[in-house]
Amino acid sequence: MKCRWPLLLLLFCWLLILLVPSLRHLFRAQLFGDGFYRGWAYGPVPQLTDTFDAQKLDAQSTSDLRVLAVTAPHELEALVEKNPREAWLLARLLQKSMGQMQLDRQGGELSDGNLAQNQAAKIPSPERSKTKANFTPAELQKWIELARRGQRLEPDNAYWDWLLVYFLMAGWRDEEAFRVLESGSRKPQFNAHQGEWVEARRAAREAYFGNRLSPEAALSMQFSAVDDFSIYSRQREMARIIVWQGIKAQRRGDHQKALRIFTGLARLNYKAAQNAYSYIDQMVYRAIATLALSRAIEHYVGVA
Repeated sequence: MKCRWPLLLLLFCWLLILLVPSLRHLFRAQLFGDGFYRGWAYGPVPQLTDTFDAQKLDAQSTSDLRVLAVTAPHELEALVEKNPREAWLLARLLQKSMGQMQLDRQGGELSDGNLAQNQAAKIPSPERSKTKANFTPAELQKWIELARRGQRLEPDNAYWDWLLVYFLMAGWRDEEAFRVLESGSRKPQFNAHQGEWVEARRAAREAYFGNRLSPEAALSMQFSAVDDFSIYSRQREMARIIVWQGIKAQRRGDHQKALRIFTGLARLNYKAAQNAYSYIDQMVYRAIATLALSRAIEHYVGVA
């Protein structure tokens, strides 16, 4: 009987492939290049990084703001200053800045890889990381002012508040950040302008290669921006830093402050997840919200 299990499992897998349309389609694509893979005939496979030779772009292409933003990333800040009303361009500049930042702080016990040993030795988990910040106070203040510009451009968009919270916390300006977090979490919208950036990357590639990308190739570009993954990791680490500050407030008996931190972070990121452009964005925001909400529930139980 035991010898039949591998055969039965194999038959079950093949039945799934044959009966489930999406699996059947993927299997056919692997064999014959159908569907998704045949779509690359529209144009070259999108690269994982935005690397272009500017000399290959004609004058008409380089006058397109979308193409310029992608093909000349070193000029992104200048483009923002020349086009101060383009919210998507400002968002991308701040996202790029966030993705390149190295903070000199971490989330205490939530970021401690040696938590058990430190607790056994009664050593507090470090809040200041061993790495030095790779940005100057002047650069950080510039990003803070740009995030505030975004708030003025789109007063109902909580994404600018989330960026501002990040930069304020990066500068150890926690009380300012908590006030922004609470007010931002009550705003009706959250738009990180990812859709406009994907459209800009599509336009840049079509201008560069001289032909249209397939719908499948364009869709894949939602998940092929490598630098976005550094942005996700920065946000998750900042969530641990914020929640840790709430835990500390709870432990010293400041339950009102702890609850404001937990619920503000959860509320803002649930709104972000509901308006996320891609599944990856949604999963990151939901993970942050769940972390905060779990602590808020624990807070209620502790107080009760």
